Amino acid sequence: MFFYPRSNTFFRCALFLSILCAGTSSCSKDDAPAPEPEPPAQEFQITFDATTISTAQVDSAFVVFQRKGTVNQYHLRFDKVNGKLSANIDGFRAGEWTAYLHVYGSATSGTAKREYIDTLVFQQGSVPQNIIHKGPKGGIDDVWEPYVLLTKNPELVVIVPLDNTNPYFEVRATNAAKWQSFYISRSAMFRLNSGSGNELKVEGSWDCPGACFTNGNYISDKTKFLQFSEAVKTKNWNNGEVDLIATDKQGNTTEFFIPYDI
Repeated sequence: MFFYPRSNTFFRCALFLSILCAGTSSCSKDDAPAPEPEPPAQEFQITFDATTISTAQVDSAFVVFQRKGTVNQYHLRFDKVNGKLSANIDGFRAGEWTAYLHVYGSATSGTAKREYIDTLVFQQGSVPQNIIHKGPKGGIDDVWEPYVLLTKNPELVVIVPLDNTNPYFEVRATNAAKWQSFYISRSAMFRLNSGSGNELKVEGSWDCPGACFTNGNYISDKTKFLQFSEAVKTKNWNNGEVDLIATDKQGNTTEFFIPYDI
């Protein structure tokens, strides 16, 4: 039995409610609706399978996004998660987007590094969804363009496409004033299945004896190997070679010789 003064109305009401709640579950905080689980993060994914290079060959990757009608660009690095590359694209506005993709890694054979470049246009709808794109196969018969990266230190990087029908090449330096001259040669060849010979089909070269850098620490060119690339288009070839000799102003040389199959 509970005893309380008849004049204390507030106390009587509070005590009645506490007794009522003790015998029922209607006053329990546990009856509040559970919060909705947060939706999974929207991702741009690059996937790999038996027809592509393996994720073990991938060192790093990044992407540059740009929405149609805008000049802003968004640079994101990919994370390697559960056998795929993933970048978070939560918050991207609806519209047409272009993804400029770069994957860096090792070659299937040999020690030269590779860069794979692709461009993907996709629609971002009002309902977010993952964007899934297949990774590079490693050959020249792919939407991903394969390039060889010639570098022995961060001071100099030379990038040459493995597809000899592409005349493009790049030279990047941390200090252009250090370098005196460059020699780059590219060859397209045909090897018989029997392995009895490797016939040279087309060869082209760029020889710069000095003042090679005209745009800061960067050289980007599509003309020096244009005649070579046009000739390659008329030939049957299945392997190639890239040769580089870079000489600094003290006379020290950096050399590469990279043979490869396509």
